Amino acid sequence: MDAVVYATIFGTVFAVAISVITLYLSHLKGVDITLSVDKEKSEIDELPVDDFKHNIPTKLGGMTSLFALNKGNRTGAIRITNLKFDPDETGFAKFFEKFYFHIYSVESHSNRSATLPMPLIIKDGGADLINVSYSIELNPIIKVGYYYNLKTVNIESDNLRELINDLSDYKKERLKEFINFLHSNENLGKIVISYKYTKRQWLKREPFKDEKKSLDVVHSFKETLRYYEDSLQSYQLDPQPEKIISHVISEIDRLKLTFDKCYEDIEHSWGKELFGFSEADTIKNHYFDQDNEDVELLKKCKDYKGVIERNAEPLLKDIVRFSQKTYEASGTPQGKIKQNLIDELKRDREPLRRRLITESSKIKDLRRMVEQELEDMS
Repeated sequence: MDAVVYATIFGTVFAVAISVITLYLSHLKGVDITLSVDKEKSEIDELPVDDFKHNIPTKLGGMTSLFALNKGNRTGAIRITNLKFDPDETGFAKFFEKFYFHIYSVESHSNRSATLPMPLIIKDGGADLINVSYSIELNPIIKVGYYYNLKTVNIESDNLRELINDLSDYKKERLKEFINFLHSNENLGKIVISYKYTKRQWLKREPFKDEKKSLDVVHSFKETLRYYEDSLQSYQLDPQPEKIISHVISEIDRLKLTFDKCYEDIEHSWGKELFGFSEADTIKNHYFDQDNEDVELLKKCKDYKGVIERNAEPLLKDIVRFSQKTYEASGTPQGKIKQNLIDELKRDREPLRRRLITESSKIKDLRRMVEQELEDMS
């Protein structure tokens, strides 16, 4: 009798357990979303030889895929919130410049060309494939153009001829370092994917949970390495040194013309209460809002840097400030404040006029010295 009772009780408990499991799987399990990476490593593509014809390529590219799966019985959501590249700090970080990516969903038509954050709805039992193509930009200092990242190059020479030679050696050394790195290291860094997804909690609502996935970015270059080594053997600055110096002379001419125009503006303004320099916006855009490689070359020459740093650049800044102050005065209502600004601007005119005469003469002398360098190279 006891055996029958025990068997009955066991059977009842087993049946209840099966019912609970069935109920959970069919109704209570809810959302069960997972995100997996296609491979543990993403390999950089070999570069084609055509990329090396005119310059040294600094863009490395690859692709990886993510797989989103909902094993639950309710529709859920996943949102890719961030995707970044962390260069390996022990090696590749010194060559790394920028990271770009393009992410898109295979199943979601609205996310065929997506920006982050990228939301995806995954139906119960459904899945989605997310493809990520990416580009890793190297520091362009290894390119043959003399102007790439010139401001970051910590070299100084007496004159332009020496500087151009030193710059060429510096850039070749950076390329050689990069090649040596590729020979001895396959790991470039990690791509880190941040995402949120709905996660069912027992007898609670379905909140978003934060997670991260990462994968190594590696290379196994063979042909690409050979192309880089060939580029090192034939490395030459572009353009040739004579043309670089000619560019610098053209920039000096532009600078002198700017000062001459500003001088004319003052000469024609004596009867005006307010006036602004016609070249103020051009000066701001050309010399301060962007890097000026030809001026940067002059600043790296001991024979010329004083004329630029102590004379020309402070004067250019004062011209821009004068025009900004004129604009401020013109928008100020009539009264004591406006009159004080006008009086201050009038006092500044004559000192600026004298400085323009002096600096224009120094720029003329600078041109003569640089032109002599060009003649000596002929």
